[in-house]
Amino acid sequence: MKEKFDVVIVGGGMVGAAVACCLGGSPLKIAVIESAPPPAFTPDQPHDLRVSALSIASKNILETVGAWEGVVSRRFCPFRRMRVWETAGDTEFCSDDIDYPELGYIVENRVTQLALLDRLQEFDNVELICPATINKINYSAGHASEVELGDGRLLSAKVLVASILKRLTANRI
Repeated sequence: MKEKFDVVIVGGGMVGAAVACCLGGSPLKIAVIESAPPPAFTPDQPHDLRVSALSIASKNILETVGAWEGVVSRRFCPFRRMRVWETAGDTEFCSDDIDYPELGYIVENRVTQLALLDRLQEFDNVELICPATINKINYSAGHASEVELGDGRLLSAKVLVASILKRLTANRI
């Protein structure tokens, strides 16, 4: 039996989970397909090597969707200076120059993902399907696309968001 959604998001990483959180609470029915949950977080763990420099605008998005507190409750580090250098020269930015307390935040990617996944599970209109594998995607312009999962479930949606392009090649979409 086909399960109908308004939006199916393939990939529950930082981007896919952020899109789902932005749509959370709307009248749309959303499915997020993620291959595996990220490892749990404990403060005494060593820092992950995969981090992102989140701008103030990115922090504002996370605040708007209600996920920033999930970052703050784990760990993050504000940065106040940035230096960029190239062959032709270099430049330095400082938060004092623009009257901001910081330029942004260094956050482990897993921390951001966990904060977003925690938040999206609070929305009644969002279903997180994890762990899940995808057998096949049938993309149909102008009509509902279908996603066949490894467990046999068949999802359909008029909007398909692919947020794992490193693992999902264009010819599969």
